[in-house]
This record gives sequence, structure tokens and C-alpha cells, in this order.
Amino acid sequence: MGATLVVQQHWADGKRQHVVGVVTIPAGTVYVTGGIPFPVNVDGVFSQSPIVYSDVVGLNGYYQYENTNNVYNFRYVPALPASQSAVLANGLLRIFSGGTEIAAGALPAAVTTSTITFYGIFRKNF
Repeated sequence: MGATLVVQQHWADGKRQHVVGVVTIPAGTVYVTGGIPFPVNVDGVFSQSPIVYSDVVGLNGYYQYENTNNVYNFRYVPALPASQSAVLANGLLRIFSGGTEIAAGALPAAVTTSTITFYGIFRKNF
């Protein structure tokens, strides 16, 4: 299992496509060192080009609003460009706590129940 992106808004500024959405990670997902699968070639993303910028923010402590023992940071890692479509389909979501990647194994409930938002900018090729 991996993370899923559901696009809530998207718009173009003439040169780029901007995408805002929600990331869900199902309970029972097992974390693998290096990240879990996170494809961004979903409905609402019209680009076939690699992502230019991304920000993934979890509300369970990204900005340390909550207990600092429950701080998780998320980072989208694009796939190496074997092909244009593979770049968007094969990205990873890495999860960190206290600046260190979390250990391989079952994800904590604080991660799978968190509200995680995604903002991405893609090259416009449509």
C-alpha cells in the first residue's frame, strides 16, 4: 500500500499547473526505508512533465502546533526519469520525525489519521 492523492483544486497560470489536494495513507500501511509509493498522476493533474515544486504538510505537528513527540514531516520524492509518465507514477512519500526518517514498519496512527495536504507545481504541457 501507499499514499493516495486526491486533487481538490487545480489551476494554470499560463506556464505551470498548480495542484492542491489531500493525501491519505491507509491504516495498516507498512513503511519502507526510502518512502512509500505516492503516485501523482491522478485525476486533476494534466501534466506529463516532472513536478517543479511540492510541499506536503501534515496537520499532526508539521509546524509543531501539537505535542513535539508527535511531529511528522513529509517529503515527496519524484522517481528518476525512466520515462515521463513513470516520473509521476512512481514517486515516493518519505516520512520524518525529529529530522530523522522513521523506521521501517507499521506506520503510527498519528500518520495514518493525520490531515495531510499537498501543493504541487507542474510544467504545463496541455
